Amino acid sequence: MPNPNPKLSPQNLRASHPGNVNAGKHGIFSQKMRARRAHEVADALMALPHVAPVDIVAASVTGDLFALHEALSGELTKCLQRLVSDDTDDHAAAVARLVRLGELENRTANRLLEALDRFGATPQSRARWRREMAAGETLAESARRLREDNDKGGA
Repeated sequence: MPNPNPKLSPQNLRASHPGNVNAGKHGIFSQKMRARRAHEVADALMALPHVAPVDIVAASVTGDLFALHEALSGELTKCLQRLVSDDTDDHAAAVARLVRLGELENRTANRLLEALDRFGATPQSRARWRREMAAGETLAESARRLREDNDKGGA
């Protein structure tokens, strides 16, 4: 049987690419495209001095939110540049896409800030933590207070 496509030969065929993301443009809808950046951010969060190994799940979620926010911001910038340079065929569709991306980026930014705050990775959350630690009682004071409470309750 003759070769149905004579332009293809073993010399010019390429093997499949596992995890192929060649056609990917921005990574907004592809967690695979954002994975490397998400891991970098999660690793940086896990390196913070107040973090325990059990915090890996929160760090991973926060890292993914960070990578998603970066992808959205990048695509939003490109979309805006195309719109400003009038490099689009359908102006109304480009504006609608810009609005949708802006809304999604805003929601993601709010979720990211909340996650970073809960993780203790914002200046305000670290200041709040320091204040609480400074105002809190020591372990010895807590033990003494518990003993006194138990003595009062048992008497």
